[in-house]
Amino acid sequence: LQRNLPDSLCFNYLFCAKSLELTQQTGLATPFAHNTTIADVTFNVGVVPVQVWYRTGYNKDLIDYYKYSNSWGIGLKLRTP
Repeated sequence: LQRNLPDSLCFNYLFCAKSLELTQQTGLATPFAHNTTIADVTFNVGVVPVQVWYRTGYNKDLIDYYKYSNSWGIGLKLRTP
């Protein structure tokens, strides 16, 4: 699910929300088991697109696939919708 937000969603002239993305992934071997959920919000601080994300679920690598983890991050988004 991805939603581009309207330009009217600005809190002031420096801080505007741009997009919201929610991703749900299921496991490979057993459908609907080992689910992973990712939430991603992109907003502009001035003219700089900043991305904040949160992930909860199972790892993607085969080595530690069955390990459950939670993580979050912040960064610059080089491509924006």
